[in-house]
Amino acid sequence: MLKFLLTTLLFGLLFSCSEPAPEVDPFDKILWTADWSPDGQYIVVGGNSGDLNFISGDDYSITKSVPVPQTVTNTSWYNDGKNVLVSFQMTDEGSFSFNIDTEKKTRIDSLPSTGNRAVGWNYDHSLYAIGDNEGMLSIYDSDGQLMNKFEGDPKSITGLDWHPTENIISMVGSRLGIYDMESDSFNVITPRDQEVLMLCVDWHPSGDFFVTGDYGDYEIGLPSLLQFWDPAGSKIKEVKGMKSEIRNIKWSKNGEQLAVASNMAYIYDYNATMIRQNDLGSQLWGIDWDPNDSRLVTTTENGSVYVLSDKLKVVKMIAL
Repeated sequence: MLKFLLTTLLFGLLFSCSEPAPEVDPFDKILWTADWSPDGQYIVVGGNSGDLNFISGDDYSITKSVPVPQTVTNTSWYNDGKNVLVSFQMTDEGSFSFNIDTEKKTRIDSLPSTGNRAVGWNYDHSLYAIGDNEGMLSIYDSDGQLMNKFEGDPKSITGLDWHPTENIISMVGSRLGIYDMESDSFNVITPRDQEVLMLCVDWHPSGDFFVTGDYGDYEIGLPSLLQFWDPAGSKIKEVKGMKSEIRNIKWSKNGEQLAVASNMAYIYDYNATMIRQNDLGSQLWGIDWDPNDSRLVTTTENGSVYVLSDKLKVVKMIAL
């Protein structure tokens, strides 16, 4: 009997002292980017988790999870809806193009080991550009051959976008730059009196103007700003009101609404009037419209993916 009691006590102590499951580092939960495929079939999501996740655009199930070397900073779909450019930082393995059907990874050459944060296809998908953490802009043809490379920012290029009908690139980082491939001209603009990190840029579908979003510096009283610019780089207007940095912005395909990922989800109309907002309880990072402008996808710093209606009502929350 004594032996039985001692054995029972020992097992009880062992189980009561078992270690709890390790907590996930909050840094590893951040999802930087969300990008809806042109055919609406997939949403690609990435961040610090070490996985590139493909989510069904129909039932929102995770259809594929691809291990990746480190932080996914950005993605950009080719117009076939099968191939997607993926940029990384904090890894020596470089960025690549990924085919969702074959799972083939095609590495992109001539990029630094410090990584990249900006990537995007031009209007006819014959060229793509990558902006890296050393401030260089690299332009490739659709086969991955390097066409041009130059310094686009003295520090880092954090975002870029192509004009919707011309080979003109707007890029942001410590400043704003506009590169015209046809004339091989580069226009540099200082967007604010005090330097703040700019995070995102998106051309309006008309090509008449583009919008940038920045980090602000709340410690010294500088709010984050949406700034509207004409193609030559003259400021049209600016909008403040967000309570944290503006991580990403995206115009709807019809050009009527601008979605903003910041301390909450915002929608602005063509005239830069805020018409909707929804607090999802976490800092937002990635944001994109579906091909029909009827839904949005946004990602958070705590590992959640939200599908929203065009009225910013929650349709689905997916925890990664």
